[in-house]
Amino acid sequence: MSAREALDRALLDMAADGRRPRCGEPAEHLWWTSEKADERARAAGLCAGCPVLAQCAQAAEEEHALFVWAGVDHGTRPRMKSKESTR
Repeated sequence: MSAREALDRALLDMAADGRRPRCGEPAEHLWWTSEKADERARAAGLCAGCPVLAQCAQAAEEEHALFVWAGVDHGTRPRMKSKESTR
């Protein structure tokens, strides 16, 4: 089983128990993929104590993740240069 499959299984088990990780909370979930470093830092702090932290870290490593996974900010996608700035 891949690390991503293990994470998916752990998340499904949480959902079956009526629980979800902080990254799955509707009011907060966008912080994990924000372009703003301060929002990603807030998200990373909220990962502490997550019951799927280990599986999340393994999946992030396997997938060379961007944004926040397992309390670690892996950065964002490089911004595309506009056509105006390349002239």
